[in-house]
Amino acid sequence: VPAPLNASGLLPGEAAAQRGQQLAKEKKEIRYSWLADPRDQQGCRPGDPGYDPRRLYVPPTVLANMTDFERQYWEIKKDNWDVVVFFKKGKFYELYEVDADIGHVQFGLKMTPRVNMRMVGVPESSFATWCKQFIYKGHKVGRVEQMEYRLAKKAGDRSLVQRQLCQIITLGTLTEEEMLLDH
Repeated sequence: VPAPLNASGLLPGEAAAQRGQQLAKEKKEIRYSWLADPRDQQGCRPGDPGYDPRRLYVPPTVLANMTDFERQYWEIKKDNWDVVVFFKKGKFYELYEVDADIGHVQFGLKMTPRVNMRMVGVPESSFATWCKQFIYKGHKVGRVEQMEYRLAKKAGDRSLVQRQLCQIITLGTLTEEEMLLDH
């Protein structure tokens, strides 16, 4: 006997999944509502006199409620708002939120929803190829590297892998030969 449909014409499991997706979407919209109306660290909006496109204001209460990983990312990104940040995670570089949108829309990278952030990623071995493409489309590229490795940590140590912005690359600062050729 088939399961009864609800008033929306959905099976009970489908209805629960749909409710869960809606709740996750609402939670994310609340979590990142400050991105809907971005301001610099002085409170200016894009287009306002004195607006600083390099710096994004992230409310301290929002940072305090983020996971350690999210906080690590936003602490770097908020001071490099005008840079597409390639964030090293294992053997991949990942781009999150607005950077992920750029990667998806302009370059066709597959968008992957994470628990709290949208993400696209590329293998570390293809960083130069992707970096070059972003730069030749007019973007600044930031490279965030892992400063330690999970495997080097003591057994049972679940602390966050330390990461650091190591380089910002622009068309005017390209020196790597592999990025200069065949653009």
